Amino acid sequence: MSRSSLALFPLTFLLLISCGSKDDQEEFEGDEAGECTDDADNDRDGKVDCDDDGCAGTSACSEADTDTDTDTDTDTDTDTD
Repeated sequence: MSRSSLALFPLTFLLLISCGSKDDQEEFEGDEAGECTDDADNDRDGKVDCDDDGCAGTSACSEADTDTDTDTDTDTDTDTD
């Protein structure tokens, strides 16, 4: 082995280590498809889906929650038991 080859080995090794793995990277809610609707705390901050700041403003969480239930209590029961 030549001296230049020996010098490149540590440099290559350091570059591979510095890349890290996905486990080393900071995770946040909403960085992958489906995370804002999976009922899981993907970034482990105690907040789930639309309650998490990472999902705020996404299409899954931006729809207005409107109550379309127009039922009224029409019970005319006049039991006098």
